[in-house]
Amino acid sequence: MTLHTLRFAAAAAMAAMLLVVSACSKSTDHELRDKWKLERYSLADGRTMEVDSVFFNFMKGSASVIYACGSTPYYTMYGAYRLWADSMEVELHAETDAARRAEYFDRYLGWGDDFKQRFRIRTLTSSTLELERGDTIMHMTKH
Repeated sequence: MTLHTLRFAAAAAMAAMLLVVSACSKSTDHELRDKWKLERYSLADGRTMEVDSVFFNFMKGSASVIYACGSTPYYTMYGAYRLWADSMEVELHAETDAARRAEYFDRYLGWGDDFKQRFRIRTLTSSTLELERGDTIMHMTKH
């Protein structure tokens, strides 16, 4: 083989690898896109905590959480997400209203003072999303 042929073969192999990686990440993003209903949390001690009327939206790097519960008709927090091979990071922007934050964000998500969390993706299908953070698993269904 000539040097030119080897370079061409290496370039072709690199292009093929990039296509495969790109296709995998687009597939993950495609499966994640849309609205998900948070159904429940599975806790480390085996307990399950049911959640009602909390929805996550994911679309091309943008994220939002809609709380359709509490004393007002609904409350929305906006932010962004990033995907890796088996994990994702979600960052939400907090409003300055501490009462709303306590009523919604703290009560239904429980992320503490940090509005950015990284999760391991346990399951992602066209109808099910399970995100793991520490000993807690968030179970969601496509809505």
